[in-house]
Amino acid sequence: MRAKQTAAAAAAGLCLALAGCGGSGGGTPGPGAPVASPPPASAPPLSVGLLVASRGTDRILRYDGSGISGGVFASDPALLRPIGITFGPDGSLYVAAGDTDRVLKFAGGSGAPLGVFTRGAGIRSPRNVNFGPDGAFYVADGFLDQVLRFDGVTGAFDRVFIQDPALQGPTSFTFGPDGNVYVVSVLTNRVLRFDGTTGALLGSFATTNLLQPHDVSFGPDASLYVTNSGSTIIQRFRGDTGEYIGPFVSDSALRQPLGMAWGPDGNLYVANQGANEIRRYDGATGASLGTLVAAGAGGLASPSFFVFLPTAGLTLSGVADTARAAASLRVSGAQPGGRILIAHGTAGGTGAIEECPGLPVPVGAPVVDQARIADESGNTVAALAIQRGVTVTFVAIDAARCLSAPPIAVTIP
Repeated sequence: MRAKQTAAAAAAGLCLALAGCGGSGGGTPGPGAPVASPPPASAPPLSVGLLVASRGTDRILRYDGSGISGGVFASDPALLRPIGITFGPDGSLYVAAGDTDRVLKFAGGSGAPLGVFTRGAGIRSPRNVNFGPDGAFYVADGFLDQVLRFDGVTGAFDRVFIQDPALQGPTSFTFGPDGNVYVVSVLTNRVLRFDGTTGALLGSFATTNLLQPHDVSFGPDASLYVTNSGSTIIQRFRGDTGEYIGPFVSDSALRQPLGMAWGPDGNLYVANQGANEIRRYDGATGASLGTLVAAGAGGLASPSFFVFLPTAGLTLSGVADTARAAASLRVSGAQPGGRILIAHGTAGGTGAIEECPGLPVPVGAPVVDQARIADESGNTVAALAIQRGVTVTFVAIDAARCLSAPPIAVTIP
């Protein structure tokens, strides 16, 4: 055990996703924090519901697309202080019991307990969990300052994937479009980048205007977004260089925000732990859209991370973003953690791509515009610039399973 893991470090960094992290009311606001938030706009109901890890009640709670409680979805005597949560390639739900050495598995449709997926093997304090593009299962351990790798089918321990003195108090991570791993280092207020194949440190990626960073996600514009449990701001950085762009969300209602996810409507959703609610923000502007799940609804207490319920089959939807002259695209139903290719081509034709040579892609002469990684719900979002007055036909391909979604056409007037 390294010397830095003293009682003081445990109190500071290992509150990682715990109630009280950052102090009452969300801690010291970061740069640009407002005195008060403007009145929120309204948003229509979601097409799917969501599952939330309610850390304060040791339950996984279910809500519909309007945020109405559907009761307890999953529970187990071994599910103590749930934190990380993800769907797997097999459709099951995987949940890290944060105050134990185990990750539990539940039936994705019913929530029935399926026992322990993995335990021990060095796990001391599991935080967020994800399946990677290689199909392996990854666990961030906030006490050991490691990201561990397990077999994605059996749960057998493979190896310590990431360990470096620069990483202190990891709570969450994500695989980026470049295939590398981006990990929050809570105790040093940084986001670090690691090689997605070897786990070797590639350096600090985002280093400014962070205060107890807890979750990271690539947004539709390919920027990196970071929640900060010690402030009321969600920060945005360039996804290729880590250069600071500025606050995306400044909301005085945020109190120790933890997990976030892009919804099937393209908006950003945040687990507002200190207020026991799920908040939502416009995916293009960051403007507040109020709450999806109201404070304490259905017994929600200290929400940590959450997932949207998966859709049946791979789907691609999109709208014209006239302000940015871009197609705002949303992919659902992909393999969680798998590569998603977004391509354009000739309407009415059929083509092929190198990654899935036997797959008839439903556009002619397809050209891959972006490669993204599906999140814990099997979703991703993207914004692609297109010329005004031109109709572009897009298609999404789940490269992990070599499936394609029906194409859609988008025109910017």
